[in-house]
Amino acid sequence: MYLYLAAWIWICAPLAEANDGMPDVRYRSREISLDGHLDDWIGVSGLQLAPGVSGVRSVGEFGPNDLKIEFRAMWDEEGLYLAIDWEDDEWDVKQVRRGEAIFIDSAGRRRNRMHVFDNLMVRIKELDYDYTLWVSPRAKEQGPFYWQKLVTGNKALEAATYVPVIVPQESGTSVSLEIMLRWEQIGLSQKRLGKRGLPIRLLVSDSDSPLENLENKVGKSGRLEWRGRVPLRP
Repeated sequence: MYLYLAAWIWICAPLAEANDGMPDVRYRSREISLDGHLDDWIGVSGLQLAPGVSGVRSVGEFGPNDLKIEFRAMWDEEGLYLAIDWEDDEWDVKQVRRGEAIFIDSAGRRRNRMHVFDNLMVRIKELDYDYTLWVSPRAKEQGPFYWQKLVTGNKALEAATYVPVIVPQESGTSVSLEIMLRWEQIGLSQKRLGKRGLPIRLLVSDSDSPLENLENKVGKSGRLEWRGRVPLRP
């Protein structure tokens, strides 16, 4: 198939417990070089998104080597740090701009272009807050591509934000991403999150058909999803 929707309603879906997937997100106790290399993250526990993993929802068919992602996170006073170790046997990367994400197929159904290429979605959502980041890997000398959206307040108004830090590395069937989301960029703070933790949804789309036309790709693409409320710990 490079912290960088067949719709489920987020606020109505049950959130997984932190011990059913990603462990607590710990305070950054080490230096992090945002260079795309994950040596700084050795020893940091994470969440694996792969077919058959407990707590991970799977859509579509996956072979034994199709897709595996290790997702790790830390935080400090400046923001949230994400590390993604992404393995795929066939990369299918293309820039999809936010305004082009939804298309209508020949049967008149709304489809999501983000689902038919290799992409990762990181979404943080509460009743009066919704931040979404879509990011592709850096593969075959393309990417990473990304877009984001921040909606806040009871009136669900879109808020201005600025470019996140997204640093890729590429090595054949394995790529990595380091992402930093500053609290002010995403309109959050560790104080606001408090004991409730971080309500996060991760979704990775997997396409193994880079030469197919768009509609044929819909039936041949798969997705993995995990969602949970993860405490921020000292």
